[in-house]
Formats: sequence, C-alpha cells, structure tokens
Amino acid sequence: MVDRQTIIFVIIMVIFFTLPPGSEQPLASEDREVLQKFKSSLIQSRRQVFDSQYWLGYGNLTGLKLSYQDNVEKKNVSLWPFRDYSKSNPWKEREQDSILPNEVSKRVNEHWGNEPVLSSGDHAYPLNISGQLFGDFDVVKPSVALKPLRLRLPRYLKDYYSLYKQEKYEEEKQRYESDPETNSPPQEIEGSRRKAGNITTFNEGKMELELHSLGYNYLNPELADFVKNNPASRIEDAIIVTMGMNLKDYPETHDDEFKMLGVYFQSTGALVASTKSAKFQGGHALPHFTMNEKNFNVSKTLMSQIVNVTDIEQEVSIDDMNNAIERSQDQCEYITYFQLDKTEYTREQLRAIDDELISPQGAPIPKRLPQLEITHAVVYSPDCGILLENKKSETFGGIRMEISKARVRQMAIGVLLLTAIELNLLLRQMKRCRSPGQLSNVSSVTVSMLGFWMSVTLVYFLLRSLQQSELYLILTCVSVIASLLCLNQMRLLVSVFTAQENERGTNWWEILRGSSVEGQSHRTEEEANQQGTPEDNGNTNEAVAPATTAATAAQTNTIQQLSDEARYPNMIFFVGFALTCIAMMLISGISTWRITYRRTAEYVILLGFNSYWIPQFFRSTLKNRTRVFSWEYAIGTSLVRFIPIFYMCLDKNNAVRHHHDPVMAVVVFSWVFTQLFFLYLQDCLGARFWVKENWLPEQYNYHPIINIKDSESGFSSDILANMRPQSADKDLAICDIDCAICMSTLQVPVVSGEHSAASKKNVDNMMKEIMVTPCRHIFHVKCLEDWMVYKLQCPVCRCALPPV
Repeated sequence: MVDRQTIIFVIIMVIFFTLPPGSEQPLASEDREVLQKFKSSLIQSRRQVFDSQYWLGYGNLTGLKLSYQDNVEKKNVSLWPFRDYSKSNPWKEREQDSILPNEVSKRVNEHWGNEPVLSSGDHAYPLNISGQLFGDFDVVKPSVALKPLRLRLPRYLKDYYSLYKQEKYEEEKQRYESDPETNSPPQEIEGSRRKAGNITTFNEGKMELELHSLGYNYLNPELADFVKNNPASRIEDAIIVTMGMNLKDYPETHDDEFKMLGVYFQSTGALVASTKSAKFQGGHALPHFTMNEKNFNVSKTLMSQIVNVTDIEQEVSIDDMNNAIERSQDQCEYITYFQLDKTEYTREQLRAIDDELISPQGAPIPKRLPQLEITHAVVYSPDCGILLENKKSETFGGIRMEISKARVRQMAIGVLLLTAIELNLLLRQMKRCRSPGQLSNVSSVTVSMLGFWMSVTLVYFLLRSLQQSELYLILTCVSVIASLLCLNQMRLLVSVFTAQENERGTNWWEILRGSSVEGQSHRTEEEANQQGTPEDNGNTNEAVAPATTAATAAQTNTIQQLSDEARYPNMIFFVGFALTCIAMMLISGISTWRITYRRTAEYVILLGFNSYWIPQFFRSTLKNRTRVFSWEYAIGTSLVRFIPIFYMCLDKNNAVRHHHDPVMAVVVFSWVFTQLFFLYLQDCLGARFWVKENWLPEQYNYHPIINIKDSESGFSSDILANMRPQSADKDLAICDIDCAICMSTLQVPVVSGEHSAASKKNVDNMMKEIMVTPCRHIFHVKCLEDWMVYKLQCPVCRCALPPV
C-alpha cells in the first residue's frame, strides 16, 4: 500500500503545478511609478486610435510626433504640435506630414493596392494568407539618401532603463567577485551596438515571412463581441495579420527577426504591417500607413478592436515594459508594404477551398491549389534609414499553412510506412540470428548506430507532435512505431552483448585467432583434474562426472550471465537517452549556423549516421565470418534509411524546407553503396580477403592431430587407459571414449611418432569426425555443432568456445 507521506507529497506537487502563476508586481515604488506611466501612455494611445481621423494625422503617439521633414530639420519634439490640421487643411501622405519620405511613398503607390477586384466573377486575391513566403531583396540606394529619424525613448523610460542596466551590471559584478569560479564576468554596459535590421555590410539578402491570419473580426472569438455590440463594425474584406519577418544575408551570418502586426485588404491584395516598441507605436499608427482614407477607415475599425482586447491595467506587467524597452534599443523599426498576386479563382471558389482546407468535409477542391505570391515588397526603417525592395523581375513565393501541414502529414505517413517496413525487417532478422554463435559475429556498434538513428527520429516526431496539435495523431503514431523499433533493436543489442560476454578484456589479436579463452580453459581443466584421478572419477569426458570446481564454475557463469542480461538494458537505455538528447541539442544549434558551416555539418552528420556497415565489416574480418546479416535486412534497411535523405535533398517542396542538394544525395548513396559492396566482396571472396595471409595469426583448429605427448598438456588421462594399438601402424593407436552430449562411443586417433603420408591422411579423415575444444574435451562433430548453435560453452566445464 502507498504510505501517507507519498500521498501528501503527490497532493502538494499537484497543487504546486496547478496553481496560477499570478501577476508579478514591481516591488520598488520607483518601478511602480514608471510602470503606471507606461500603462497611462498605452491607454492614451488606445484612445488616440478610437478618436483618430485621417485628416488629423498621427496625433500624440510616441515616435510619430515629428514628420520625416521635421526630423530632417531637427525640430524639437517638445514643441509639438507644429501644424494645425483641419478638414480644409488636412493631413496628407507626404514627408511634410508623414513619417514616410516621399521616395518611399512613391514606391509604395506605384504597386500597392492599385488593382482592386471589381466584380464577383473576376479572379480574386487570396483570402486566407496564413503561410510562409520566401524571397530575395535588394538594399535600395536612392539618389537622395534617406535620413535616419531620431526615435527616442520617453524621458522617464530612458532614465529607468539606464538605472536598470546599471543595477544589473553591479549585481553581476558583485556575484562574480564573490565567486568567480561559478559565475561569468559581468557584461559591460554597451555604448553603441549593432541593431537588428541595420543592414550596412551587404546590399542584398534573403527575406522570410511567416503570416498568421486572425480571421474576420465577426468570426474571431476575441473580436466577435465588439461586432455584436456594434454591427456596423463588421468587416468583410479585411483581416488582421500577425507577421514574423527574418532578414538574412546570403551566407546567413546575420539573421534578424521582427514581430509585426498588420492589416490585409482582400479586395486589393495589399498588406501593411509595422513593428512596435517603447519608442515607436507603429501598431497604433497603422491606419495612417494605409495610404488613403478608405483603407484608413477599415483598418481603424480593426485596430480599435484588437488594441481593446488587452486589459492594460491588469495584464501589462513590468516584464512587458522591459521587453518593449529592449526592442527599442536592440532593433530597427520597420514599416512594410506587400502586394500579393491574384489567383486563378473567384472569391466564392476561394472561400470554398479555404473552408475545405480548414475543416475537411470531403468537398471537391481543385488539385492545383492557390499559392501565395508577393509581386512587390517595400520595407522601410525610419530610425535606421534603410529601404528594401524585392529583386526586380523576382517575386516572393510560398505556401499556405494548411498546405504546409498537409505536406508534413504526407511526410509523416511516409516515415510511418518506412519505419513499419524496417521493424518487419528487424523482426525477420532476429528470427534468423538467435543463437550465441550467430550473435557473436554481430557488431554491437552497427546495431547501436542503427538504434541511435531511430531514437533521434523518435524524439524529433515526438517534439513535433507537441508543437502541432492538428497533426498530433499521425505524428504520435510515428513515434509509437519508432519506439517499438527502438525497443527491438535494444533487445537485439542486449543479446549481442550477452553472447559476446566472453570477449570482455580480450584483445583483437586473440579474437582473430578465435582463442580468447584458451588460457582460462586450461586453468579450469587443471583445477578439475586436481580433484581426482581417472580411477576415482572414471571417464572424465562424461558430463555425468564433472569435478566440483567445474560445477561451481558453471553455476558462477550462469549467475554472471543473468546479472549481465539484467544490467545491459539499463545501461543501453540511459546511454542512448543521454546521447539522443545531446544529438537533438546539437542539431538544434547547427540549424542556426551560417549556411556554409551548416552544410558542412550536414555532410559530416549524414555520412557518420550512414556508416553503420563499417563496424560490421571489421567485425566479420575479426571473426572470419560472412553474411552475418541477411541481404534482405542489409539492403532493405539501407534503402529505408536512404529514402528520407533522397526526399529531403531532391524534393524542392519537402516539408522540412531543406535546400535542394542533389550532391548530398549522391554522396550519401555512394557511401552506403560502397559499404554494401565491401560486404558483398566478403561474401564472395571471404571475410579476410583484403588482409594478407601472413599478417593473420593461426586460428584455433577444432580437428588437431593428437599426439601421445598431449596427454600431459590438458587431455583426459582416460585416453591413455583406453588406447588400442593398431597392428597395421605401430605408431597409431585408437582410444574409445564417450561423447558427453550423445553418450555414445567415439574413436580418437592418437599418434606416438612419425607417420607416413598415407597414415597422416587416414588420421586426418578420422579427426574430421570429432572436435577437440580448447579445454581439451572431445565430442562428435554433429553433436558439438548442434550444441554451439545455442551455447558457445563447453558442455562439460562451461568454458567459452570460439565460433566454428
């Protein structure tokens, strides 16, 4: 029964993990004051969105009080406002009023939102743009250089941040000085540092976009209540979009990531998005970035609803404020404009396709699904003075999230089938390779490498199943089948370790000879002979009269074998689990390296993971055995493990987004084929075909010619007692002894001197009918070979035997 302490401990842990984290409130009064000011500014900005009008301009928003021209003229922001806007003197999209310079506005207006869908029968722009897009960009160098704008933190946040950094530095310094061995030295307070997105060292690069649509406001659970209370705020042709943008150079030494909030206008295919931080409230000013009053009114409705979702007083914490300050110091602000291309379907057709992809009902949809494509992109950073555009005559291409998930599902189904095939191959191989003699020839390194690869696959799909709830079922199925394969490979590995227990502490030279325990056999036999004489024990080759020492040794060996069989699974599990975790962390880190280093690491890892037949090649050479694994298993397993590499390197639309690399596929295939070819040569020419005969030691011979002098070096004394001289050859005698396995008589020729060639041939033929073990026990060939199929131990003294 479970004791009381255990029950109390479990209850306490359940309560601990189920309690809500609560809100972290700043303790210092100065922090509380700064946080309250920050909340007040957010409330004021939210009210500014509610009350904004297109002709009034940005209003009192942080980072947007000064227009582009005001910043160029270095006007003092404390003197704001500089202009009085009215309906007769409205705010306009020009650098005198806007934060966008005329050069940027001109480039945006040339392509952005200029071709609306006029009728329901026309080809429409994508409705759901959740997905990923990729493309190349150029850094634009206008004839008149763009001036970086001075976007500064409010004074109270700047003072708070300076004090915060100083206190953090002092705390780290004190901790380091008190214990320099366990603590890292404090980071110096930075003066000027590179901001993310401040592109100064390259003129072209790659851009990656990840879009997530929040859906129509009347269908979104968080926004539907606003539409219910105000039906006029229902928007049918625009949606709010969250966007992640990555800017990289081609070597990928720089990879800058930005989080944005935007609005997508479905009738024109126009998407606008902006960053936000403590120094730039781009999200609140987003309606004014939409270039005309019609777009402004639509986006104002959506932004008024989305900014009202957050309860500022209750949900905004000191961490949120610190993160907003960190973003303002660490990255450039960006305003982005993307123009999507039309599809070949009407709006109603797109809506039907979207509904079927999101909630499959079996409705017919076209095989050629609409793709996401951006024909023109303008990306502008006001505080860094950087302008980016897509390369001329090139577009950004990508796929929708539902299609991406479908590809992942197809990949998972393929891996599931391949894993099931490999599991079947492994079970068939384990049925063929069950005896200790066969298992002693198997390379434990080969089995370990095959199992390690599959354990990495298991952890990968298990983690993905936790990340993608929509694909949880199929990804979990892959993980379950992979785990079954890992368990069976572990069973095989335990059997191999147990069968090769007698090789522990043996060098490779002794394994080449096949006499790893010969000395031990001699010692055991000598100890056994000391317990009695032939007169006391009778025929010592019989299993019914073993010495006490031999019986004790047998019992000890059995206990040791059971102990090893119980110990190996734990060792394999913990070592394999640790190596798998290390491998996953290493692969995760490699994925962030620059492209040249990453590709080099990919070659090294794939060639290393696919070198599993090399250890078996050398093991077969040591044991002088061929065809340890069946060709069905060797070729089948190699193909099963190569197909995913083939898919990853040659399919440009692969689910893991690996770059197209046919060279890698050819290299890995050639490497695996070469290993199989060498195994084939061993099968045809012998396991040691590549080693010269004079380099090899002499192997143990189970059919030696026994001389009368051998009776003094370990053979049973009953050989002398039962010898019968042959009349035809005075130098040859025949000894009749009993086989300890079948208990029938076997005849052992014993020579006493020189003998003729004919006599030698006769002795050789007689010795082929019997086998002499290293421990000097004699058996019929068929009896001992059948015995060794199940145990590589002497039936009399339990000493280990080299494989035949």
